[in-house]
Amino acid sequence: MLDLREGHRAFAALLASVWEADWTAPSAAPGWTVRDQVAHLADAEEGAASSRSTGR
Repeated sequence: MLDLREGHRAFAALLASVWEADWTAPSAAPGWTVRDQVAHLADAEEGAASSRSTGR
């Protein structure tokens, strides 16, 4: 099982491999691009990190 830091490193490496043109490609979610999906994940992670640090 991956620890959180290792998972973040693996995800960062995956994102670094995305070609510029691929960011606007449709994702598996109808109506969402790859960029939309990554932004959603980043926002969710930021919210989770914030709640861990503030307890809310």
